[in-house]
Amino acid sequence: MVTSKKKRERPAPRYLVTTIPKVSRCIKCRRVMLSAYVFGDRITIDPQPVNLRAEAMALIMGIGTYEMSLIGKPYPRHRNKFDIRDGLPSYGRVHPQHCCGMQWTDPQYRDSRKIFDYDKNAPCPF
Repeated sequence: MVTSKKKRERPAPRYLVTTIPKVSRCIKCRRVMLSAYVFGDRITIDPQPVNLRAEAMALIMGIGTYEMSLIGKPYPRHRNKFDIRDGLPSYGRVHPQHCCGMQWTDPQYRDSRKIFDYDKNAPCPF
């Protein structure tokens, strides 16, 4: 008696996939972090945006940084040397890769820029 083998369904290729970050917790330190895929690689980033001083410190320590846009969908994008040279993004925030034990909550490391620069007390223009 001959039985035919069932064809296995192959999963969709996961290369070059970039997803929107989801909130999760680190298994080791139990801190809140954001998890996503960037070009097929799974990354974990800290939710606290950082300034240029903290980004320089992270790069010296070997921790990568990612940029997330405030306009449209917040897909993370790895910051290369040209992005770092140009400074902070105008409509985005820089987030360091998650490293257990490293906290970016100190006020000297926070990105304290306003999201959109406007005057609350200005009259309505229309």
